[in-house]
Amino acid sequence: MAISVGLLWPREEERGEYRKRLKTMIETARMKSYTDSLYGYTVKYPGFFNPTDDCRFTFYPPAYNPRWRDCGAIVLQCMVVRGKGDWNAEEALRTIGATVVIRESRRQNDSIIIEGTEGKEYGAVSGHRYHAKCIMRQKLLFVYSLVYTEDCSEAVGRLVEVVDQWEL
Repeated sequence: MAISVGLLWPREEERGEYRKRLKTMIETARMKSYTDSLYGYTVKYPGFFNPTDDCRFTFYPPAYNPRWRDCGAIVLQCMVVRGKGDWNAEEALRTIGATVVIRESRRQNDSIIIEGTEGKEYGAVSGHRYHAKCIMRQKLLFVYSLVYTEDCSEAVGRLVEVVDQWEL
């Protein structure tokens, strides 16, 4: 019985090795670019992420490998929505329909960086982090966001920088 538990739920040091491996994968990945044909903005994402038609780039850990269990999907996503004149972090999130519990927001030139926890009106979703850059241009709100599990915070450092450095 103890052997099967060990196979289903690896020791912390084994999970730590996989988080290190994920960090190396992200830090050494060749970055690809996606350019939106309608609005003309460009975003970067790691080449091993799976792109979709709706400007979403996702990495799913191998489902068959329980050692990746604590590092869930990592999602980069971009969107453009009609915004409103004067705005702040709460207004930006309300505009894009995000259900995020804001932990920190800061202005950066013509943009807002938002850090928080994925959540609902009744509270945060345990262990899921949200990081986004929102840029308002001519009543359009451009958003590039990153969602990841808290256990993988160290591994996604490069992706946080990619989002923070994103410009139109």
